[in-house]
Amino acid sequence: MLPGSRVNRESIAVSNTAWTSLNRVTATPISLVPDAATETPVSLKVLADSGAFSPPIAPFASFLYGGTTTSLPADPSAPARRDVNDFSRKDPAIWVYTFWQKKDKAAKGTIGAKVYDVQNHLAVTVPPKKATLVQEVPSRSAFSFSPAQLTPGVYRVDVLWLDQVVWRSFFRIVE
Repeated sequence: MLPGSRVNRESIAVSNTAWTSLNRVTATPISLVPDAATETPVSLKVLADSGAFSPPIAPFASFLYGGTTTSLPADPSAPARRDVNDFSRKDPAIWVYTFWQKKDKAAKGTIGAKVYDVQNHLAVTVPPKKATLVQEVPSRSAFSFSPAQLTPGVYRVDVLWLDQVVWRSFFRIVE
């Protein structure tokens, strides 16, 4: 029900409300299962190439943590007011923030993101921006987008380092 949600807890953040509402035991009526005689089988490779699956999360030691909220302080060293996972379409913005600190050789790269609906359709793209990670102090990267363009439902945000997913979270639009 939540594509890509089966990962380690350090790499993902999930709204308790979204998890509770979508992580139920469900069943598909047999009448909705296609008849094998009338449907053409599709290989897993074809499904993967078509984008039907969520990409795996790549471990990246320099990623510290992330979250979603309705507003962020201008000072990157100030803490976020509070994490929010349920948003209204009337909210002025959804902010996604991440903290990074150099812990291996990879110091230069790009940080971007993609937001998907529960059907794994791309809803928002955040173009990658160049970033240089330092060892001395964590640095914050953040972006925002308007929830007005999204329909009510659950969404997945994938944060990318050099086009690889390093963190994932889920949020819900409630109205």
